Amino acid sequence: MHPELSLVFLTVLAGVGQGLFIFLVAGDVKALLEPGGLPNNVIVAGSAVSVILTMMGMGASFFHLTHPERGWKAILKWKQSWLSREVLLLPAFLGLAFLYGLCGYMNLSFILRGIIGLAGVFTALALYVASGMVYAKIRYIREWNSLLTPVNFTFIGLSTGGLALVAVYQMVGAWPTASLFAMRLTFLTLALGFVFKAVSYLRDSRIYSPVTLKSALGVTHNDIRLMDWGSSYAHYNTKEYVYRKYADIRGTLKLLVLAAIFTLPFGLMILDYRQLLFGGHGSVAVPSAVIAILGAFVERWLFFAEGNHMQNLYYGAFTDKGVMNPLLTKAKAGTPTPRG
Repeated sequence: MHPELSLVFLTVLAGVGQGLFIFLVAGDVKALLEPGGLPNNVIVAGSAVSVILTMMGMGASFFHLTHPERGWKAILKWKQSWLSREVLLLPAFLGLAFLYGLCGYMNLSFILRGIIGLAGVFTALALYVASGMVYAKIRYIREWNSLLTPVNFTFIGLSTGGLALVAVYQMVGAWPTASLFAMRLTFLTLALGFVFKAVSYLRDSRIYSPVTLKSALGVTHNDIRLMDWGSSYAHYNTKEYVYRKYADIRGTLKLLVLAAIFTLPFGLMILDYRQLLFGGHGSVAVPSAVIAILGAFVERWLFFAEGNHMQNLYYGAFTDKGVMNPLLTKAKAGTPTPRG
C-alpha cells in the first residue's frame, strides 16, 4: 500500500502518548507505598506530554480526510466498525488524560485521581486494540490480517511511551524510585515487543507460496499463456495499492527498526538503570526515547508500504518477495488478442 503519512503520525504519536500515560498511572499507583504518591509536578508534566503527543497525532489524521467536515460520521457504526470505535476512544482518552493532569495540578484526592487514571488506562489499552484491528480485519491484505497487528501496535506504543516517561522523569527531577520502576516495566515491554515484531517480520516473509498459471487455474495443460493484463494504463488502484519504492533496502530497514525501537534503547536504559540503582543520575533517557520514536516512524511506514492488497492480483502489481508474480506478467508483444 502507498504509505499515508497522516496515519503514520497518528498511530505513532498517539501510541506514544497512550503508553506514557499508562506507565504514569502505574507509577502513581505504585507510589502509594510512599507518602502522597507521585509529586504533582510529575503528574502534570507527564499528563501534558501525553495529551500533546496524542493531539498531534489526532491533528495529523485530519489530513487523511478528503472532507474533514464529514469526519463525525465515522462514529455512526460503532457497533460494527473498529474505525468508529477508534474515533470514539481517541477523544475519550484525551479527556481522561487531561482530567488526570488537572487532578494533579489542583491537588485533588488520590481516590478521584486514581479512578480517572484507571479509566484512562483501560481506554488507552482499548484504543491500541481498536487502532490495530482497523487494519487486522482487512482480510484482503495478508500482511495486516493477523492478531500480531494489534499486539505490535500495543507493545510498540507501550515501549516508546515508557521510554518517553522516563525521559520526562529525568527532565522534571522525579524520584529515582519512580524512574527505576518505569524502567523495569519498559524493559519488559521492550523484550516482548522485540519478540512479537520479529515474529511478525518472519511471518510476513513466508505468507505467500509460489503461484504458477497451472496452480492458479487448477489445470494441467502444458500450453497455458496469459493473454490479458488487468489494466493497460496506470490509475489510482495501480498507484495506491502497491508501493515498490525502497523495496531493495526494506530488509535493512526492518533490522534498523528492531535495533532502534528495542535493542539500542534497552542497552542505553541499562546504563541509566545502573547509575540510578547506585545513587547516580540518569543521562540517556531523552536520546533513548527519541531514537525509539524515530524507529517507530520507520516501522509504521514499513507497515503500510508492505501491505499488498489482493486486488493487485488482477492489476498485475502483486509482489512475492520483491519478484513479480509469474502469473501476472504482461503478455509478450505480438500475442493475439482473445476473441470476444
